[in-house]
Amino acid sequence: MMVDGVLHRVYKNGQAYTPAFLEDYSALIRASLMGFEASGKCEWLDFAQQLADFCIAEFYDETDGFFFFNNPKAEKLIANKKELFDNVIPVSNSIMARNLHRLSLFTYQKKYSEIASKMLGGMKELILKEPGFLCNWAHFYLESLIPTAEIGIVGQGAKLKAREIQSAYFPNLIVGWSEIPTQTAPILQGKTPDSSGNALIYVCFDHACQKPVSTLEEAASQLPYLA
Repeated sequence: MMVDGVLHRVYKNGQAYTPAFLEDYSALIRASLMGFEASGKCEWLDFAQQLADFCIAEFYDETDGFFFFNNPKAEKLIANKKELFDNVIPVSNSIMARNLHRLSLFTYQKKYSEIASKMLGGMKELILKEPGFLCNWAHFYLESLIPTAEIGIVGQGAKLKAREIQSAYFPNLIVGWSEIPTQTAPILQGKTPDSSGNALIYVCFDHACQKPVSTLEEAASQLPYLA
């Protein structure tokens, strides 16, 4: 569905056509970030970042800090709209805001968090007034009140430890893991296994890490109690 670096939303008879809207990009970015957490493969993170950068360049409106639903540079419409209210599925702008927040934690790139914070700032008053119509925005608002935990796991057995964390209920965290020391993803850079090569779990907040631990229970004790 990618043609010359542009995502498309319709495929028929061997051909992709109709350039994608923000809802398509935002959902695919979210899925790619989940793919990185599940597989440990950095190409998923790179793909999410590639899509996000395209959206910022093509869909983002700096005047109010939100994204257009359609790409105003690709097609001329009577009016370029922005979607802000969540419906039966989360609205594209709320998904994008949370994507950028998580992307900033994975990549350590402040530009993503700055846009996400501006988007949330523009919605806070409405969230408090109409939370029933802004559930995904409200979810992001809650995540912003307590820093999102950045979990990095490196060493032999990292995949298993990542699965243990992901299978438990720990709200408001992201996970990056690798069976070997790596510099590919910023969230994993500088993190090492123990002296025997076994995986250590690093629980970090705002890129500052606590003492690395080796068990799920020890990692859980370093997380805020949110449930």
